[in-house]
Amino acid sequence: MTTKATESAHVYVVRDVSIETAGEQNLDTTEEIEVVVLSPEEIDHMIISGEICDAVAMADWSLLRHKHPEFLE
Repeated sequence: MTTKATESAHVYVVRDVSIETAGEQNLDTTEEIEVVVLSPEEIDHMIISGEICDAVAMADWSLLRHKHPEFLE
């Protein structure tokens, strides 16, 4: 059986940002966001171990690693 995926995603890369001075989150009442700072190696490990298993997140990470490795320095 052939399927056609219609999911799309937008990825924004931000550098030189301080989480402490980023300001308050303006979330809907049903939203909850936890900011987690990870090294590239930690992200790789989480993908390999299955802790990160979302296909879009893994594709985004792969594209960033291959197309813009300078962002990970």
